[in-house]
Amino acid sequence: MTDSTEKENSPLLKRLALLGTIISVLGGGVALFKQFKPESSSPNLRGTWKIKVNCEYDNLNRYTGDEYIYEVYVDQKDNFISGKGEQTLYNGKVAASHFKLEWADTEILGDSLFIRYDLKANRDVAGQFKLKIDPENPKRLFGTYNSAAADSYGSVEVYIK
Repeated sequence: MTDSTEKENSPLLKRLALLGTIISVLGGGVALFKQFKPESSSPNLRGTWKIKVNCEYDNLNRYTGDEYIYEVYVDQKDNFISGKGEQTLYNGKVAASHFKLEWADTEILGDSLFIRYDLKANRDVAGQFKLKIDPENPKRLFGTYNSAAADSYGSVEVYIK
């Protein structure tokens, strides 16, 4: 009876041994991947951003052609950035009102950013920057903006210090 029981258990024991080996190999592979996985390939965008906004259209026809400069401190954690700053210049002169500009948790998508910002002006104004990282100069971004303020839109250029 012992020989019969060993023969019946033999295929089961082989399967259990095989299953144990597979689990060990997979577990070891996962551990190795975690240890040697590549670091985030997101570019370093942390620093002080000088954001130049040129209004190309507004539905009131009062701001078309105007230029706004903002200084924003940008922090980065992995693939996400957040920014806080203020308007410093308006049409080349010191801004009379230092409107606050900020955004949170914007994901870096390769060489692109889609930033939803809040501008604390005479009222809260929502807007968006659609930016690309300059392949020739990673400390320069460029793109477009649109804003709920007078339904304006235009171009944006960013330099990172």
